[in-house]
Amino acid sequence: MATSKPNPQRKQPRPGAKPAGRKKPARRVDASRRSLAVLAAVCALAAGFLLEEFMPRGIEAAGEEVVSTSMVRISEVMSSNDSALQSDNGQFSDWVEIVNTGATDVNLEGYTLLNADDALAPLTFPEITLEPGHYLLVYCDGVERNAAGYTLHAPFRLDAAGVTLGLYDADGARVDVVDVPALERNHVYRRNQQSGDWELSGDYTPGMDNTLENHLTLDVEASDSPLVISEAASANRTYARDASGEYHDYIEIYNTSGEAVDLSGYTLSDDEDDLAKWTFPEGASVPAGGYALVYASGRTESANGELHASFKLSSEGESLILCDAEGRAASSIDLPALLSDQAYSLDENGEYTTGLAPTPGLPNTAQSAESLRAAVAQGNASGVYINEFMTSADDQPHDWLELYNSSAQAVDVSGWGLSDDGATPRKWRFPEGTVIQPGEYLTLYMSGTDGVTSAGILSASFRLSADGGYNLMLSDASGALLDRVFVPEQYTAVSYARMSDGAFLYATDDTPNRQNTSEGYQGRAGSPEASVAGGLYDEGETLTVELTAAPGARIYYTLDSSAPDESDTLYTGPITVSATTVVRARAYENGCLPSFVETQTYLYGADHEMRVVSLVADPYEMFDETDGLYMTGPNASASYPYTGANFWREDELEGHVEMFTQDGETMISQGCGVRLHGQYSRAEAQKAFKIIARREYSGLNRFHARIFSRRDYEEYQSFLLRGSGQDGDMTRMRDSVLQTLAENTSVMYQETELCVVYINGQYWGHYNIRERINTYSICQFEGWEGQEDDIDLVKANDRVMQGSNDTYAAMLDYVKENGIPDDATLERVGEVIDLQNYIEYHALEIFVGNGDTLNVKRYRNPNDDGKWRYCLFDLDWAFFVDTNSIGRWLTPGGMGTNKYTDNSLFIALMNNATFRDRFLTYMGQMMATEWTTEKVLDKFHTRYDLLMTEMPRHAERWSLSRDQFDSHIERLINYTRTRPGRLLDFFYESMDLSSDQMWHYFGDARRVIEDAETS
Repeated sequence: MATSKPNPQRKQPRPGAKPAGRKKPARRVDASRRSLAVLAAVCALAAGFLLEEFMPRGIEAAGEEVVSTSMVRISEVMSSNDSALQSDNGQFSDWVEIVNTGATDVNLEGYTLLNADDALAPLTFPEITLEPGHYLLVYCDGVERNAAGYTLHAPFRLDAAGVTLGLYDADGARVDVVDVPALERNHVYRRNQQSGDWELSGDYTPGMDNTLENHLTLDVEASDSPLVISEAASANRTYARDASGEYHDYIEIYNTSGEAVDLSGYTLSDDEDDLAKWTFPEGASVPAGGYALVYASGRTESANGELHASFKLSSEGESLILCDAEGRAASSIDLPALLSDQAYSLDENGEYTTGLAPTPGLPNTAQSAESLRAAVAQGNASGVYINEFMTSADDQPHDWLELYNSSAQAVDVSGWGLSDDGATPRKWRFPEGTVIQPGEYLTLYMSGTDGVTSAGILSASFRLSADGGYNLMLSDASGALLDRVFVPEQYTAVSYARMSDGAFLYATDDTPNRQNTSEGYQGRAGSPEASVAGGLYDEGETLTVELTAAPGARIYYTLDSSAPDESDTLYTGPITVSATTVVRARAYENGCLPSFVETQTYLYGADHEMRVVSLVADPYEMFDETDGLYMTGPNASASYPYTGANFWREDELEGHVEMFTQDGETMISQGCGVRLHGQYSRAEAQKAFKIIARREYSGLNRFHARIFSRRDYEEYQSFLLRGSGQDGDMTRMRDSVLQTLAENTSVMYQETELCVVYINGQYWGHYNIRERINTYSICQFEGWEGQEDDIDLVKANDRVMQGSNDTYAAMLDYVKENGIPDDATLERVGEVIDLQNYIEYHALEIFVGNGDTLNVKRYRNPNDDGKWRYCLFDLDWAFFVDTNSIGRWLTPGGMGTNKYTDNSLFIALMNNATFRDRFLTYMGQMMATEWTTEKVLDKFHTRYDLLMTEMPRHAERWSLSRDQFDSHIERLINYTRTRPGRLLDFFYESMDLSSDQMWHYFGDARRVIEDAETS
């Protein structure tokens, strides 16, 4: 850690971007196709927004928009430019700023920017390559100019009273849509630099990061002062007590020069409209390379040599501006919302972070943090202190924390407090009678649940975050602080432990209830970087790949897909690549944990009409004949499904996943966890994978990409690579296509993108990228982000995956005993389950004739309405047997395989006249509209056309018969044509409906069916 605090570098505006080549030439969309796509986008933009407000939950307009995978975003809009920014023609034109938020270059050629008020006059972008992190301005003055190499002008203007803007890619897929509210003159609507949320602001920053510092470069003359705001805390509770013994928020000023700086006349403010809000007293100064600490106490005077500003700081975030005696801006920061005892500090790279310990008046270093921690420990007469903790344990049921009694006597810690919040020093209290003997340890679980485990281990009421940026505090029964340990970013299976000198370091040998190891690490080495990114390359092309890391680091690499260590090849010079190659590298630095593994896959000749996914895992761990996870192994039974085979294990391998668009752009390149997925499909030759983002493999617990084009989500915790399961050697599309029948319902379903998978550089054929059904995806779907741990999730009839099934079980017991004889009882049932969702789910299951009805999940959020809702899960055996599904659902005693599926609730509901009417009405409407033969066939034909671009090679890889595949497709198509009519017959026969009732509920559906039969 550096001992100095350099000035942060300002990102300057970038007026344009030069065209650049790609890894592969982009596939050009022909003019007619792109025109249709843009026309569809115009219609959606001009009309869709008018409908959205009036649509009920789960219902969307027909012809749902496709969401682009592009990471380009609209980042700032000014619709009333009075005097803020002159365009290249000297006018104060309104403007729109876009930014590339991704990690790779984006060619904007063919992209369109639309104004919903003038949607028939879009701006079409010329060939411009927008580099990662770079911006592009478009002036909206009604005079179109879109030539490459020139400033862009849109053929529309912006309405200051409000406007909707849409950005679409070259295929017409939606990239971004922004509803801009009414704006005051010279104000902008922009994305917050830290949170990403949209906000109104007067701090316009065209062509730059949306920060106060950048805005001030436009409106306030910059100072050449060597002073910089180096640290600030807006919720200080236990650091830097003033002379009167009080704690205040603070602002730290650092002098980067070798001479003292007189602060007389300097000002400090949290209001850009009042830069002289507080003036430093005459004679105040900052020594050379030293610090000045300003308490934001709100006092009007400074005394005792201390500096007290006349304003206080908001813990919710605000701006801070330091100006010199001439009123010129010397330094400024956008202070984010901060936790108690959390600082916003300038690090050695010139970036602000919450990942460093507060060090008011001292360098922002680990040494300074340790000195402050030691000062607290010196006042601890008890001899009990925090000794070790782990936030991401892999060999314990929970995270844990250890105390150590270093004294020669037993210490009663009853009523003492443990906390991660300085405002609540006794967030969790040790129970009465808790005593730590001399020289002994006390380890407790940080589980989030207060109590004692069955093994007698104490459990605290809060968990430890691996993100770091907070303190762990031990207080006595009076609340007095005894020990305080700052928590930096934590790593899986690595503890943070006190060494013999009292300092805390990372330890790979965790020692709960034992003496700590003597070997520790200051941090993790940075991963190597490759000069050429992995991707899709043309045959015959030769690449020269150079690897770089921090000065003094040693890089080891492999070319066989194994994870490198110090026994592998030491990097000494460029690597030449001219055929498909997997390069994996790791950096080692003295005193640091090894870096995460960096992986780049260079795929040659991977020319496909769908996405390409490269999955890399250690070849021994994955494919060794005896131990490999993918393999049958020596302990499998002789017959299907080969019980005891390796592939039935739930092992997780460390891997790396790269996802490329069909044009070769990188969507994801990240270390990940790799598991096999599925039940009996594990016994198939082509197995499914579960890909999980975990900190232990990359430092990230999310994949930041728009993986699914019909979802707006920009990050995912995990996803599946599924080879169509038990439909894999038949149609390869049943489940993924039929699940889309839930698009216009409230039922959660698993979205799909087609791809080709390569494993360790070897072609593995067609796969479907699928959403997972878990608490993370449920919360995304429902808008419950942050409540993942609170969700009740149940599989099959009553298998609890998380939480509890109590409310559903109690309701079901009541219904089994009493039935649902009246609307009052139905209303009572509707307080437990979402009845409309229940109708939609079961109608779809009946329509597709699912043969695996026990494969279902349902969920509820007790923090919301608490109602149970269903999600579709695995339709591999749907549209297969022309079953009387309504009759099976209405037959008492269970239905499905071995009658395992409990259908008693459905029967009781269908015996209620009101529910029965709602269900039949909905069924008839959907069969006449969304689930018609024409629409379902269109879905299958569209999928078939894309799938057939890959099937010849896939069939060769897996020795599949083309004739057999065609036979299964033909059977599926025939089923699609005959199923609706047969299903109406089943309803008529099984429910004893009269002819009038049939025409009442299914008249429209019958007419659609008859029209399809005669067409």
